[in-house]
Amino acid sequence: MKAAIRTGMLVVFITTILQSCENDNSCESCQTPFIGAQIKWTGSLLNGGCDWVLVVDNMGSYRAINLPEHYQKDSLRVKLRYELMTQSFKCGNAALAYPYIRILAIQ
Repeated sequence: MKAAIRTGMLVVFITTILQSCENDNSCESCQTPFIGAQIKWTGSLLNGGCDWVLVVDNMGSYRAINLPEHYQKDSLRVKLRYELMTQSFKCGNAALAYPYIRILAIQ
């Protein structure tokens, strides 16, 4: 009886794991090609600027929530994969709004 219960629990556990792996789309971004972008320094937030902004080729300007420090160089060209967030970043004297993005990969 105990062996049958253990076997049944094992079958349920393995089935659950396999189904969750089939539904896992966390690596969909791995299939997305890199897109070109330029990192721009717009000035300090304290002085009316918007800090670091990414100008993505043919897409517009965005604020990254996770731009690594070693990429924070004005006019630096990069290639990246990113995910568009639902919130925007409002900044600057002109109250500009930049959509947030999460960088998935950068080079």
